[in-house]
Amino acid sequence: MRLMQNRWMPVRLHNCGITDVSLLTQSLTNTKALQFLKELDLSYNKIGDSKQQLIDVLRDSNCELR
Repeated sequence: MRLMQNRWMPVRLHNCGITDVSLLTQSLTNTKALQFLKELDLSYNKIGDSKQQLIDVLRDSNCELR
C-alpha cells in the first residue's frame, strides 16, 4: 500500500501466481495495515485452502474492504 495524496491505493495482486496466502494473512495480522486496507485484489490466483484463513482474519478485523 502506498500513501498518495492522503489516500490509500488499492492492493492489486491479481494474476501473480499466488497459491498460498498464509504469509499475507500472517503479515496483515501482525501490522496495522488492516485498518487502512480498503481494496485487495487477489483474482486470477490459484489460492488453495489458505483463503479461508484470510477471510476469517478480514472478518474479525477493523478493515473496511469493498
